[in-house]
Amino acid sequence: MQPSIIAIAGLKGGTGKTTTAIYLAASIHKRDLLVTVIDADSEQSALNWSMGGLLFPVVAMDTKLAKQAKALKEQGHIVMIDCSPNNRDVLLLAAMIADHVIVPTSVSGAEVNRLEATLDLLVQVEESRDKDLVSILL
Repeated sequence: MQPSIIAIAGLKGGTGKTTTAIYLAASIHKRDLLVTVIDADSEQSALNWSMGGLLFPVVAMDTKLAKQAKALKEQGHIVMIDCSPNNRDVLLLAAMIADHVIVPTSVSGAEVNRLEATLDLLVQVEESRDKDLVSILL
């Protein structure tokens, strides 16, 4: 797996963004690859989780997220950005620099319907970058 930036994003809270970021990072680390999670969530759930002793770094989002993520990627890391819910600015910034965006959701019809606002923003990013970026994780 090549160094890359993966944003775990969605405007709705409680969909498993942090859990997805941590579990994916753990599986990447288990393959002896460099991985860092950037906690871009105001609740700092990933940072709190890391206090339990993860084997890979979890860092707070810097004021210059793009520069922070790109520097880690250039150092050979796979970068997981755990995005904040209800924060369009962070979602858009993460999507603009990401090689891939994963949007977790539960499988209920109500939850899937709540994806519309997130996907509307991400489609605009895909169109501006002329690149398919988004996957939905059920």
